[in-house]
Amino acid sequence: MIASKTFKPAEEHGALVSAVSSANQWVAETSARVINIETLVRTYGGHMEPVNTREVGIRVWYETVNT
Repeated sequence: MIASKTFKPAEEHGALVSAVSSANQWVAETSARVINIETLVRTYGGHMEPVNTREVGIRVWYETVNT
């Protein structure tokens, strides 16, 4: 089966590096077979305003083992 786990920075406006560190630790602890990693982005503005984006976390897609 395929599953996902989301990691967000330790602080609301923190650096994405803390989310990556948490994901790395989780992968090492669980020996998850990672399929893909995506960056989660929040978009602000639009319609007569400049569009801004901010990275808000990462999502790890992995294969689970059926026992």
